[in-house]
Amino acid sequence: MNLTLELFVQTPQTSIDFYRRVLGFEVEGSASREYTMLRNGDAVIAINSQSVLSSDHPLRGEIGNRVGLGVEIVLKVADVEDAYRKAEESGWPLSALATQPWGLRDFRLVDPDGYYVRVTSTRTNWPVRHGGNGLRAKHAVAPPRPPVANPVVSVAALVINATHVAVAQSART
Repeated sequence: MNLTLELFVQTPQTSIDFYRRVLGFEVEGSASREYTMLRNGDAVIAINSQSVLSSDHPLRGEIGNRVGLGVEIVLKVADVEDAYRKAEESGWPLSALATQPWGLRDFRLVDPDGYYVRVTSTRTNWPVRHGGNGLRAKHAVAPPRPPVANPVVSVAALVINATHVAVAQSART
């Protein structure tokens, strides 16, 4: 089984630039305003314009509302320190790189549309200590910069808050 996340966003080009510049994704195929597929290793994220959704579609949010509530995009990388360095060089606001109580090292950030992203290590050979994982800087759109080299992403995981899913499902019925 493979997983492709499809994110519906207000400004596709801003999101495409973010995933390329900050997290090292590459455009697969051709980019368009309505649908662009991005890949980094085994992780695939498709960027879609919210404007293609019908007005009664359950994923269509009101303009200005934060999307992605109850969703955490988890990217597992072979070298989290390298991924952190490259993301930090982009100038995008992100948390400190921290070792979590479960032994993995990670950092966290929020994409231009409010999707919460955690970039984490795949191995636990670091000493376990408690570290903060809150965002240090207020989310803002950074000026465009050249894309960073591609940190190898081995897995993309989607963690969904069950309450959010239940609410979304009941809204459809």
